[in-house]
Amino acid sequence: MKKLSRSQFHALHQLPNNTHEARSAYQIGASIATMNALQKKGLVTGYAGLGYFAFPRSGLSWKLTEAGLKLRKETRHQYAE
Repeated sequence: MKKLSRSQFHALHQLPNNTHEARSAYQIGASIATMNALQKKGLVTGYAGLGYFAFPRSGLSWKLTEAGLKLRKETRHQYAE
């Protein structure tokens, strides 16, 4: 199992529970660095939308990969408060 920081865990669990809906980092309350770290782990994929160069936090959209969806199900209670 991949190790996730608390911010990565929360970002992963704020994305829609499927592999076809995308959200921006702004919409889920995550930083670009957090989303890039998740992408490097193969858990999310990102793509550029209109205005991404000027406003990367809201212009880049992110969605879960199959690996991200699987890990999300396995770790849903990891940081339960």
